[in-house]
Amino acid sequence: MRLLVMINDAVKKLQKEKRVLTLGQLVDAICSGQLRNECGLDRHAFAQLVGTTRKTIRGYEAWEVAPRMGDIFSIATSLGIKLQMPGAHDGSN
Repeated sequence: MRLLVMINDAVKKLQKEKRVLTLGQLVDAICSGQLRNECGLDRHAFAQLVGTTRKTIRGYEAWEVAPRMGDIFSIATSLGIKLQMPGAHDGSN
């Protein structure tokens, strides 16, 4: 699928931040619409950016359905967000 959305400055800034969130924090940011608003995108453009549909994003933001793990990872990847897994071995020991 060809990306039809032009990545704006807000999206580029978010990608450069290399934000680290827990799974719960990311789900909250998705369902509250916070991430989409930070990107300055409407639901259709945000859905294109992360590889899903406007209807899916609307369902998440209306708290009608829980985000699918595939969508969560796709959103994290698209926006350069690293998922922190509390209690996971970080390889430093």
